[in-house]
Amino acid sequence: MKMLAAIHGATLTLLSFAAPTDASEPSLAGRWEGTAEIVVDWTSQRMLSVEIHIDSSGGVVGRVGDARIVDGLLRRNRGTFLRWLGWKTDYIVIGKLEGAIIQADSVARSGVRIPFNVVDERIEGGVHTTGSLTGGRESMKLSARRLVLRRVAGPSA
Repeated sequence: MKMLAAIHGATLTLLSFAAPTDASEPSLAGRWEGTAEIVVDWTSQRMLSVEIHIDSSGGVVGRVGDARIVDGLLRRNRGTFLRWLGWKTDYIVIGKLEGAIIQADSVARSGVRIPFNVVDERIEGGVHTTGSLTGGRESMKLSARRLVLRRVAGPSA
């Protein structure tokens, strides 16, 4: 019984290091712009423009392709233990999308996740919309890799 309690306690401790939390990161506040390479094969467009505005409290607005990011939130995406394992990214933006992501291809989704790390004063990561794992243009997730965003303006107030 003591062994079971010890294992349970150790598991809870490890999970507490891995739990994501809201992130108020003043060093990330500001406007970031760049592109990502679309990996799905059902769009004619191969690059996706991304622009995010992070405020000092962790709120995020911006654009993914032609769609607007609304009600976005910057969160920590991993804790000490997952960082040690090399799993996930340090941060993630989670938001709703309004409008078509790629108007020319009539691709629209309701939400987006942008997992990223900060590398040499750049944001590097990916873009993943809501959607299913199958279904093509009508319903499948749109994913893009090799996202690189550079700061366009200094930290916002």
